[in-house]
Amino acid sequence: MPASHELMSELRAAADVLSSPDGLLRYRQLVAEALHKRFQCSMASLWVLKDGAQGCYLLCVAAFSEDPALSAAGVELHEADFQAYFDALINAKVYSSPNAQEDPHLISLRDNYLVPQGVQALLDVAFQINGQPLGVLCIEQRDTPRIWSKIDEVDLRTAASVIGISIARYRNAEQHSSVA
Repeated sequence: MPASHELMSELRAAADVLSSPDGLLRYRQLVAEALHKRFQCSMASLWVLKDGAQGCYLLCVAAFSEDPALSAAGVELHEADFQAYFDALINAKVYSSPNAQEDPHLISLRDNYLVPQGVQALLDVAFQINGQPLGVLCIEQRDTPRIWSKIDEVDLRTAASVIGISIARYRNAEQHSSVA
């Protein structure tokens, strides 16, 4: 089975856990693991967009890394601190950087995130529900720059669509069950 088909199959299977009591947490972790496997990257992570007192920020809610000592889980990236990255990602919906530490849009992330995590390359795709931004899927390569292929971009965009739909269904089911 081609890697892209296997990824979609794993994402559909992961959505099945959403109905369990800790389903959303487990789903997020399964997504990160499936992305890591498909892209054979150093780390895959799922970030949600939140509104805070200081404006919006991204919060890493799940990460899967080949090095458990390095994880983005729990990291917050505030739009005010990283405006160039946010603008570039929101405008393009996909952000590919084969050499992240030299990327001018990521310069503000270098000391706070890229260097401590050892990130050399990243590919990020924003996902949404009904046109509203919800978060970002991120795949990263450590130790060496990496050129992301068009197939990588397409597969990550497709994954973002599948994840957005799964989360929308989950929220809809939660909303209906709380009304009953």
